[in-house]
Amino acid sequence: MILFALGAALLYSADGAAATASHFLYVPVIVAASIYGPAGGIAAGVVCALLAGPALSAALAGAVTAAAALSWGSAGTGYVTVGAVTGMAFRIMGRQTQELTRLRFTDAATELPNISAARAYLRGTNMLGLPAGPGTYTVLSIRILNHEKLVETFGQGHVRQLVQRFAGLLRDRLGDETFVARSAPDRLALIHPRGQDDAERLLPVIDGIASHPVDVSGVPLFLDIATGLACSESPDDDPEEMIARADVATTRAAGAGRDTAVYDGRRESDHRRGLKLLGEVDRALAEGQFHLVYQPKLDLATGRLLGAEALARWHHPEHGPLSPGAFIPLLEQTRLVDPFARWSVQTAIDQALAWRHAGLWVPVAVNVAARNLHSDTLLDFVDRTLDGRGIDAALLELEITETALLNIGAPRLRQLERLRDRGVGISVDDFGTGYASLTYIRDLPVTAVKLDRSFIHALPERPRDRALVYRVIQMAHDLGQRVIGEGVEDAATLQSLQALGCDAAQGFHIARPAAPADARRLLAAPAWSPPAGSGAA
Repeated sequence: MILFALGAALLYSADGAAATASHFLYVPVIVAASIYGPAGGIAAGVVCALLAGPALSAALAGAVTAAAALSWGSAGTGYVTVGAVTGMAFRIMGRQTQELTRLRFTDAATELPNISAARAYLRGTNMLGLPAGPGTYTVLSIRILNHEKLVETFGQGHVRQLVQRFAGLLRDRLGDETFVARSAPDRLALIHPRGQDDAERLLPVIDGIASHPVDVSGVPLFLDIATGLACSESPDDDPEEMIARADVATTRAAGAGRDTAVYDGRRESDHRRGLKLLGEVDRALAEGQFHLVYQPKLDLATGRLLGAEALARWHHPEHGPLSPGAFIPLLEQTRLVDPFARWSVQTAIDQALAWRHAGLWVPVAVNVAARNLHSDTLLDFVDRTLDGRGIDAALLELEITETALLNIGAPRLRQLERLRDRGVGISVDDFGTGYASLTYIRDLPVTAVKLDRSFIHALPERPRDRALVYRVIQMAHDLGQRVIGEGVEDAATLQSLQALGCDAAQGFHIARPAAPADARRLLAAPAWSPPAGSGAA
């Protein structure tokens, strides 16, 4: 109405320029058409025509009446036409915008709300003012663990219907207050406007739905799911971050073989720190931030230190000294373990060679990860390095976990056999923590078995443990393999191993990991004596 009034005032105050001023009446016509569509545009056009008529007639005073009528009719037709066409254009644009919005926020395969809809929903609910403080809302991420198998077996069509049915059952059982969206092909995101305690009450309902087969075109399909929860700490929490946290919790649950998991901020902070460390490994290797320390082993027959295990340390420029537990498990899950293992082997060989030139015979053991055995890269490198350094192969030992040995392929097995035949020691690390048996190890190129600390830490108090360790030692000896007890931390355990016929021992009671110069002094001593504060009897 204001635009109509302004247009009319301008028109009637224009005196001789009324025809020109009449064009300003198109503004309210276009505005009405954009808001109310063609009908609103036509109606606005009629109103403007009625307003413009008297002013145009006055402007043509003294002229022929037919001319005034023609001018009025042309202006009116123009207003109505512009109103109709503009209204139709805005209606078409509105429908296209709605369709684009629908496509943006809808999963094309299932017609369920998608990840963008979930984010927008969280932003919208926050704007509507959810209660402030911890427990504002909870995001639940449901991962369909057997999604890939279902697709391979029944096809995409059946699985789409399955996800639709499952989502429908969730909405029916959980109610309208819980928003359900498909956040990924194998995931659903649920947004529950309550705290964690209330959201956890939904878990039995979700598991109950998933525990029954869903009928799809007459085929009963079973869903294997894992659910992760992430509870907001503030209404201002970023929606994308909240959904990502729930996904992380779901991945943790699936990886641990559990049905559910709750996002642990402190644990994920450690995980992010670990990933950041991984990104710095290449530079750390190039800049010499890594170094090896050496933990001597005690020969129980001679009472002398003979051999050492090389253990990695990282002197980080920001975090300071880092123990292996802070970075080795992460390295072993990535391709970075290959260059790291090559560095470890080369450094250990160089140290063994330096000790040999100093008159010490010290075989050095290097840990090899399971991933190192996926290709021939490392084992070929060992061969080339031994040749290049001209060192006796017996001064190098490779420690491999029994799980890695059990899963080794035939080509790598043949390479290990060649290294063993050349004189390189091959020991089974952490024996007793996996599923290997000495019967199986009989067929592997193994020269030594390292008993895990879980086997020996209670030897003095547990007769059953002593009996088990005794049998393992005897069977290993029958197979021509040496036995090393690791994790020896007191004199009583050491004496038990000696009594049972163990060949060597390693642990804090024997010697702590030491820098090369300190390790050399220990290894050069004519006889071993327990370190101060080791609990020696």
